[in-house]
Amino acid sequence: MSVDGNPITIGGREFSGGFGTHADSMLAVQLGGKAARFRAYVGVDDEVAEGRGSVEFKVVGDGK
Repeated sequence: MSVDGNPITIGGREFSGGFGTHADSMLAVQLGGKAARFRAYVGVDDEVAEGRGSVEFKVVGDGK
């Protein structure tokens, strides 16, 4: 769910699962060394007014 409790929607695509965070957030996903691939869709939720949000997304794997 989004931070406002709605389904996460990015670019018109609604997601049935995922994480909604607020400004200055960090999210850690522990894969336990069992994943060969990590895939994510990242963006500002459509519920945010046009031009009112931005996002910086960084993936760090095994400390790299």
